[in-house]
Amino acid sequence: MRFYNHLFCNRLFCKNISRLCASSLLLFGTGYSFAQAENLSYQDEWHFRIAPYIWAASIDGDLGHRHVGTHHVKSSFSDIVSNVDLSAMIMGEARKGPYSLLFDFMYIDSSIKHGLPPQVPAKEIKASGKVITGFAGVGYTFWENPQARLDVVGGLRTWHTDVDLTLNGGPFNGRSAGVNKSWVDVKVGLRGYYKFNDQFSITSWGLVGKGGAKSDWDAALLLNWLITKDFTVAAGYRALSVDYRKDRTVYDVTQKGPMIGISYHF
Repeated sequence: MRFYNHLFCNRLFCKNISRLCASSLLLFGTGYSFAQAENLSYQDEWHFRIAPYIWAASIDGDLGHRHVGTHHVKSSFSDIVSNVDLSAMIMGEARKGPYSLLFDFMYIDSSIKHGLPPQVPAKEIKASGKVITGFAGVGYTFWENPQARLDVVGGLRTWHTDVDLTLNGGPFNGRSAGVNKSWVDVKVGLRGYYKFNDQFSITSWGLVGKGGAKSDWDAALLLNWLITKDFTVAAGYRALSVDYRKDRTVYDVTQKGPMIGISYHF
């Protein structure tokens, strides 16, 4: 749908990089910047990281409105990337000693089509529009040793959906409705870091929450490679899910797939 593909690019760069990278959106719910192979001892100065990323995520879930009903949609990343108009993703972290400030932002403008079962009086549903989501939170290191660290994380994730649902074919051909909703979810969880050596490390996180949505969760596992003292490449797998249902409007979508990004730390 013009919503859940995720490519870090601008409008001119997007179509080329999407075909090369086939990606969608990495870090949707959470405030977790790519880690570098670092000195884990507490430091008295602030350190910052900025990380644009891409996420090759597929979509599986239910979309609905009282005027068109609720329907299951499923699309591979390759289906989504061919219909993307614009997508941007970036995350970051500021850390001082055991404390950290986290953010994550995603903007997706895309569309998908999905066939409907025979009992539905339409042949397919088209979902097109925008999804904007952002996370802001804080973290605290409650356990560490020379190679590993474990943080507790908490924050708020905001969502805004502006998605048009249109039925095509059959008696309901042309019937449409808009899923235009905004809400905020509270999320909490853990973020872990383990350093193999000065170049390689892993980062993982798991967050769950609710608020405007019935449920909202995010999990990922990344391998980090410190390529210079200022840049780290991270690649791994991520899954993100949100279930919003109110006034017969449904936005219940799970995204999952491989991701890659690069962080600049200073």
